Amino acid sequence: MKNVKGFTMVELIVAIGIFVVLAATTFFLLNPAKRLGNANTAQRWEDITALAKAVELYQIDNGTLPSDLSSVTVWTNQKQVLCSSVTSLTCDGQDRDCLVVDDIDFLGKYVDSLPIDPEKSADTDTGYYITRTGDGMMTFGACDSYDSQEIIYVARASLATHTSTCGDGETTGNEVCDDGNVVREGCGNGQIDAAGTYCNASCGSVITIDTTEKCDFYSWDDECEDVTYGWLTTDDVGGYPWCDRTCNQKITVCNVAE
Repeated sequence: MKNVKGFTMVELIVAIGIFVVLAATTFFLLNPAKRLGNANTAQRWEDITALAKAVELYQIDNGTLPSDLSSVTVWTNQKQVLCSSVTSLTCDGQDRDCLVVDDIDFLGKYVDSLPIDPEKSADTDTGYYITRTGDGMMTFGACDSYDSQEIIYVARASLATHTSTCGDGETTGNEVCDDGNVVREGCGNGQIDAAGTYCNASCGSVITIDTTEKCDFYSWDDECEDVTYGWLTTDDVGGYPWCDRTCNQKITVCNVAE
C-alpha cells in the first residue's frame, strides 16, 4: 500500500489565506457601488477636514474668522450650503440657503478653493454645508453620504454668540419668531394688516390674521355703542369715521344706542 501524504499545517494556512483574499477580491469586484461609495466617503471626510483646519489656522493667524463667516451670516443650528454665488440649494433632502464664500484673504491662501463633493461639478453648489452650535462652534458637514453615514467635523474655531434682538429678522435665543419688526400686527394697532401670519412685538408668539382688515384704530377714545354694530371707535386710518372692534366693518354713521 502507498502512503498518502496530507497537507502540512503551513500549507493549510497558506491555502486558507489565498481563499480569503480571492473571496474578498471577488466581493469588491462584484460590488462596485460599495467601492465608489466608500471612496466618496473618504473624499468627503478629507474635504471637510481640510476646510475646518483652514478656518482654524486663519483664526490663529488673524485673531478672527474669514469675513464671510460671521455671527450674522452663519446661522445657529441651520445648515447653509457653501457656494460661490447666491442661490437656493438642497442639502440632505431639504431646501437650504447658500452661504457665499469668496474672501480672497482666505481662499487661495489657507485653502486653494472651495472643496466640491465628489458627486457635484461646480462650486455654485459644493455639496458641503456650514452651521454653528449654540456655543458658537463652527461645524462643517457633507450634504450627502454613502449608506447614511453622517459626515461632520466640528472645527476648533468659534464665533461670538449672536445677541438675540427682537426685530432683526433672525429667530435666535429665546425668541419664538422674528418677522423683522417690533410692530404688534392685528386689530387696534393703527394700521390695516393683510391676512397672514406675523410675529408679535416681543417675538414671543405667532399672530394669525384670518381676514384682511377693512379698517383700524389706535385706541378706544371717542367710542360709540352703535345699535347695529355694537361698540365702535374712531377710525384713524381707514378713511371712515368709525370702525368696529374687530376691524372688519367700516361704519359711516354711528347710530347711538338708546
